[in-house]
Amino acid sequence: MRPPHVVQLFSGSQRLTANRAVAGIRSARFIHDATKPSTDEAKEQSAVNDNVQVDKWNADKRIEIERRPFHKLPVARLETADFVPRLRTLEKALSMMNLQIPSEKLMQLVTQFLLANRARRDVHIELEKWRQDVLDAFNGDLKEITRAANMFAKLSPKKFLAHALYKVAAEEGYQNAAYQYAVIMGTGSVGLPSAMAQSLAIIKDLVALGHPQSHITLSDIKIRSGSKESQRYAVELLERAWRLGEAAAAFRLGNVYREGAVVERDYAQAIVWYDRASEKGAPEGHFMVGNMYSLGLGTADGKPDNVAAFNRMERAAMAGSVEAQYNLGLLYMEGRGVEKNPGLTVEYWSMASAERFPVAMLNLAKLLIEGKVVTKDVRRARNLLEAAIASSGSDRFIAEQANMLLGKLGPARKTWCSIIRYYAQNNMLLYIAVGLLTVVAGAYETQERAILQPLDHFSKPLSTKSQFLQRYFVSNQYYRSGGPILIYSVGERTAQASDLSDGWVGELARETGGLAVLLEQRFYGDSIPDLTLLNDMNGTDVWQYLSVEQMMADIKRFAEQVNRIFPEWITPSRQQKRHGRAKAPVVLVGGSFAGSLMAWTKQRYPDLEALVIASSAPLKVVDGYWEFDRMVARRLPCAKSLSQAVRTIDEILDRGDIAQIAALKRRFGLEHVESANNFVAALAIQVSSMMQAPAGFQNKESIVRYCSQIEQPGAKATGVEALARMTREYSQYHRIVPVSECPETSDDLAWLWQQCTELGMWQTAPLQNSPTAAEAAWFTRRLRSRRLDVRYYEQQCDKCLPSIRNSRQVAQQKAQFRIFAQRTLDSYSQQQVSSDVLLTAGELDPWLYLTVARNGKSMADNILLIRNASHAEDLLLSTAEDGEMNPEVQSARNRIVEAVEQWSLKHKQRVEHVSGGRTAWGDGRHPLLMISSWALQIGAALFVLCALVVKYAL
Repeated sequence: MRPPHVVQLFSGSQRLTANRAVAGIRSARFIHDATKPSTDEAKEQSAVNDNVQVDKWNADKRIEIERRPFHKLPVARLETADFVPRLRTLEKALSMMNLQIPSEKLMQLVTQFLLANRARRDVHIELEKWRQDVLDAFNGDLKEITRAANMFAKLSPKKFLAHALYKVAAEEGYQNAAYQYAVIMGTGSVGLPSAMAQSLAIIKDLVALGHPQSHITLSDIKIRSGSKESQRYAVELLERAWRLGEAAAAFRLGNVYREGAVVERDYAQAIVWYDRASEKGAPEGHFMVGNMYSLGLGTADGKPDNVAAFNRMERAAMAGSVEAQYNLGLLYMEGRGVEKNPGLTVEYWSMASAERFPVAMLNLAKLLIEGKVVTKDVRRARNLLEAAIASSGSDRFIAEQANMLLGKLGPARKTWCSIIRYYAQNNMLLYIAVGLLTVVAGAYETQERAILQPLDHFSKPLSTKSQFLQRYFVSNQYYRSGGPILIYSVGERTAQASDLSDGWVGELARETGGLAVLLEQRFYGDSIPDLTLLNDMNGTDVWQYLSVEQMMADIKRFAEQVNRIFPEWITPSRQQKRHGRAKAPVVLVGGSFAGSLMAWTKQRYPDLEALVIASSAPLKVVDGYWEFDRMVARRLPCAKSLSQAVRTIDEILDRGDIAQIAALKRRFGLEHVESANNFVAALAIQVSSMMQAPAGFQNKESIVRYCSQIEQPGAKATGVEALARMTREYSQYHRIVPVSECPETSDDLAWLWQQCTELGMWQTAPLQNSPTAAEAAWFTRRLRSRRLDVRYYEQQCDKCLPSIRNSRQVAQQKAQFRIFAQRTLDSYSQQQVSSDVLLTAGELDPWLYLTVARNGKSMADNILLIRNASHAEDLLLSTAEDGEMNPEVQSARNRIVEAVEQWSLKHKQRVEHVSGGRTAWGDGRHPLLMISSWALQIGAALFVLCALVVKYAL
């Protein structure tokens, strides 16, 4: 479920942004990202590798890397789909990296790798031969093999080929390759389940051998463990890594002293370590000092020093820090610490954009569209926006804003002539040739598709005007004949293809041989009706079609048709067609609101042949949910101190002293928030966001760091000041926008509509005069202002969606849905759950009191309470950075896999019975499809010929 409505406005990007590694959001770019070379040329001449020679392990210290047979590696055809679109990038990267091996030879090795995994004969022998071919091609240069692997790791999110190359070099004794091998195994990036134990063992052995980056990685794990002894050892590891010449270790030590979660906070010492990192060639050190000065941290008087911040940012930018280049542009734009100069803003943002820094590309594109600071250039702006989307990764805000601006620009005009000329002039022959290889090899792919859905499932007759395209993604990466179709939803946000690989549903598909499908919900992402064919966007005529009832009908219709829309892989037999039976079993999977949707769909349509897996699904529908903070208090060690700070803020606001209130807002950096109610709502956002995260090490680190600032000795105001400091730091990553401001993205507006018309579930403070004794008792222990009641959020509905005000239709729809939701909850609470529904919930989930497991225990075999787990944690993909896997979460996942396998077996037995004992779990190769495939290949070959003719005729 979402925290209270947060809109990150476009201008929200125009703030000083600290490197996200500092807050533990992700690893620093230059520290140990598996997609980058483990060390640059300078580092490879450190004390560990003095003569740039390949280190051979001594017999007594040799790392016991598991000699997994090569045929046990992930099937390399999985690499092809990721690899093919990047061939031009590969060609450019090869020329830049100056590898000793010719690019043609490297491409030959890639092709051999693909075909060896596709071979029907002894794959082990084929790939052992390939391994020897790699060593021969590189003349035994393990450093060059590792550099090539680094390049492949950057080109593909699924690092199958890189993993194989790292393995070759690691088994020959190259430490840097062994390190990258361990990182990939630990993160599960290669498509295998995360082998954290094996990864950790390799890292520890590398530490014993004096490998500096392994010191840093092991220190990260120890810091997140929470043990004081482990954290002290982590600091020792970082200091040893620094003595070994690793600049990243000094940067990490700066973080440690700045945050104060592991050692006593010391801003002066933090600056010392950041400066040491800068001296060793890490410009991020200057960047972090500049960021501290802008916040007033480490300055003589404790106040922001914009001039000093500018000087540090400039030094970092000149040294190549992309973040500093972007922030330097902001300083010139706003005139902070330097005279305003929009021209230099454009220059620095252009530098950052050249390095594909998403927020720089986004803001520079806006300037190009406006044409005020720089000459208007829509074409360049479009290119920047498309590049920002491609580089945004998990930052959905960047992608949403870029898509919104692209939508305003309208579609780009292209002619057939320009398309052919582009392909002809850009040497796409290699691209198309490997594309043909992909077709022949049967490589997996993630496709984006859409199904035509009725806008209103309950009205007749239907017309084209009353239909819309509902988007979905499908991946056959792990599909095996007879496997289930896993229909997964992310609920109230835009769906992305990466959701299939970034979530545990991809692992579920691997375990069960399933076809993974990601279904986007109506009115979210690109699954929006054509509003130009309908009435005013804010009119009820449009938004009335966004309801849980319509969503459930979408899911039902899609689940019933899903077998017929994937003929490439699933072909029903004649018996199945005659009896109207589906070819493959269907499983509906969702977490949070998406989990609620799946559970409600099964309750509404009990005859739907589908297994439901719903994680952390709130089934109890209420307007005000004060118990959210009750659950937060169980995980937050400083809940008492936070409550005291909140009550102090309430007292200041209640006095109504305008000067005091203005001073209070300035302390929090929220002086732009006019309403006192909006001000306290903004403060509640950060805690809500943090506490919904998984209960793993990153979240523990955030909680410890948060409480270390909140829980300060002394007067009441001290706690308020600590909360203010934390809020200022939080705003460096997320622009805090008043809750009552209306949404600017379609996803946020759609979710607001659903909350206002049906769902509610507002995170509110407990009522002092509540008829419920438990709620009244929590009033004095509240973690958010008493001003945040249901009426506060309803005012947002009235302001942003005026059409629902006093709408009888909306009121009737809400009442009917609440009756249905309560009936569903009662049915499940009485353990009247059918065998084809599995509900899970986390013990530490703030939304627990709205789930079936709200009584704090498991019920029956298909209602599981997961101990020490948070919100939908069983559906989140674990990585090495999360630390040791929660055994309860793993147990729940095993139960889910077991349920899917049992459902598949049950379905198969039912099909066998209907078809007279004969099954038709075909291999997915229909004769017509095979003919079509060859026709496509012939057409592609003709296209290559035409392209060559056009190229040399130009």
